Amino acid sequence: FWFLTSLTRWFADEEIKSLKKPTQHFVWERLNDRHVKDHEALETALRAAPANVGDRKWRRHLWRQLRQEKRQERRNKKDSSIVTTNTTIEGKQSRKSLTDTFQRTVVVVELARKDKGDVNLQHLEDVVTFLLTEHRRKSFGVELEVIILMESPGGGVSDYGLAAAQMQRLTAEEGIVTTVCVDKVGASGGYMIASQANKILAAPFAAVGSIGVIREGLNFNKALEKYGIVPLVLTAGEAKAPLSTYGEVTKRGVEIAERQLAKTHEAFRELVVRGRPVLADVIDEVADGNIFLGQEAKDLKLVDSIMTSEEYILDRVQAGDRVLKLHRMPQFLKNRRFPNIHPLDFLKENGQQWLMQQDIPKLVSRVLQTTSFFKFAKYFIEKNGMS
Repeated sequence: FWFLTSLTRWFADEEIKSLKKPTQHFVWERLNDRHVKDHEALETALRAAPANVGDRKWRRHLWRQLRQEKRQERRNKKDSSIVTTNTTIEGKQSRKSLTDTFQRTVVVVELARKDKGDVNLQHLEDVVTFLLTEHRRKSFGVELEVIILMESPGGGVSDYGLAAAQMQRLTAEEGIVTTVCVDKVGASGGYMIASQANKILAAPFAAVGSIGVIREGLNFNKALEKYGIVPLVLTAGEAKAPLSTYGEVTKRGVEIAERQLAKTHEAFRELVVRGRPVLADVIDEVADGNIFLGQEAKDLKLVDSIMTSEEYILDRVQAGDRVLKLHRMPQFLKNRRFPNIHPLDFLKENGQQWLMQQDIPKLVSRVLQTTSFFKFAKYFIEKNGMS
């Protein structure tokens, strides 16, 4: 009884707290270890006895081979190492070697479109702030490289302009090197973001560029007038909504809209040149809205190297860097009290939807205080059609 009472008070206390508890927003995957299990499976397959060789005979063969390899290793160590009798110095050297296992830290962030991936433009600001905070705490060491995996054909000017500003924050920070990898498409707003990095890598057939601005829409003014419907559009200010869905299309309105597009395009060009000064001499050639494939983009200095993201990440791993990929914490895991098992894992989909809408502390409190737990369970099952 005391346990149930304490648990009820605990949930009640959680309800009335005015200060929200900190939640974990990100999880990490160390790419250095992503093929460890595959390597173990390969080793098992390589050690398996051939079909025409007995297991016992094959094990003896492997044992002899392993013994020869160990002998060779001992000979190599004896030839290359200096024996030190001072155990204190040996201890310090071993601790230093463990500390210096990785040369530096590389963080990989996959920046996907809004409908794909777990990190998109909406989350980039939070990711950048977190990385800058930890870098200034020296959590990653002295030097940090941030690799952005870019896949974007562009979008709204405001959204991508804000994302480019976040990339500028990273690039401007001392001790941080930014690299953007484009495997498929990094065009228009996508290239706006990429241009603010220290280095851009593109796959051979990646689509890069499209430094231009577009505005499109439908106008139903004449179609409505044909059926006797008179559209009414009222504005204050000559340049307010020069082109609208139902208003009349005028020559003056088209001129104002084209002037606005030209201003935005010029700001786009200037931003790209500030991020990549090497484009200053060719900006008129590359900023006409055209799209370029990998090698042509490299020849025009839009990108620095032709390389896929997987190839570059493998190079970082083999160079001795600690390579960590950042993922956003799934929403349903953020407030999990029991990290290994979540209550929703045991419910059907309709039960999950109902439970997600409830105030869990209140719900548990009522269950613990009720005189009949089985009546509540029966009600829950009937309400959600579970059997």
